[in-house]
Amino acid sequence: MWRVPAAAARLSRVKTDKGPRPDLRALLLAPLGAILIGAVPYFAVGLQRSGMDTASILFWRYFFALSLLLPIALLLRQKLRAGWNEGGRGLFLTSLTLGAFQTFCYFRAVEFIPTSVAVLFFYAYPLMTLLLQRVLQGRQAPLQTLFACLLILAGAGAMAHGALWQADLPLAGLLLAAIVPVTYGFYAIRMATLAGRLPSLPAAIFIQLGLLASYAAMTLVSGLSTGGDAWTWLQLFAIASIGSAIPMFIMAYSLPRLGAAGFGVMSSFELVTVVFFGVLLLGEQLTPTQWIGVACVLGGMLVYRPAAERRAGPG
Repeated sequence: MWRVPAAAARLSRVKTDKGPRPDLRALLLAPLGAILIGAVPYFAVGLQRSGMDTASILFWRYFFALSLLLPIALLLRQKLRAGWNEGGRGLFLTSLTLGAFQTFCYFRAVEFIPTSVAVLFFYAYPLMTLLLQRVLQGRQAPLQTLFACLLILAGAGAMAHGALWQADLPLAGLLLAAIVPVTYGFYAIRMATLAGRLPSLPAAIFIQLGLLASYAAMTLVSGLSTGGDAWTWLQLFAIASIGSAIPMFIMAYSLPRLGAAGFGVMSSFELVTVVFFGVLLLGEQLTPTQWIGVACVLGGMLVYRPAAERRAGPG
């Protein structure tokens, strides 16, 4: 019987071990999605201050987002039934559980602590993803990726420096924020695998459907708040369109191509967006420490080079 030479077998294993091969489009789209999502906390805080609860905000967010994506998919004759069997069911269930839980914790945290502090905790998730991939999958991240994640976390800390050391930060908000990077790390790893099996539009629809189902169930228990005036509905629609429908489509496209950690690095541009929205919308002044934080985040994105993780050896 013909045998594969040892060198060829090793080469085959190396190719098999490589993760998703990133492309330039995914590298550019991930920061764009981050810019759009960066506007969400400011709309959410305004809605919360007007009396709308977190579960209702998130229900309307995903209801309107799905209302935008589903007609487009039907118009383009996307095979949603076949997509459900090929990976859509997994996307739905993952979003119904992990996705909804981490989103709820993040939005609840923003009710208690400054947005910059919540974002700081959230962007520990690229580093957490590397750790989870090492423990769960035996993947060893390239040093450049590890350094990029550390730079981004340092940048997030610098941006939140002033708010982080406030003496009156509620423990409940800090605990909620600390849960997010762990759950989102698991979520991103799982979604990177599942979303790669489907075209991006059906994948985004199944993700939104899972999130909507979860918050629909939640509002059945807690009650559903409705918008009181046109401005409220406009804010909800903004969160749904620019803060969910478009970024979710981008995520469904970019996440499988960049991998969970790579997507986290490139979408960390949200940190910069949050800071500049604070300057433009709230009249905040950036401190020298915050400027250093911006530089660290941008530096982390520039340092990052798409590369496949290596399988960790037995030692």
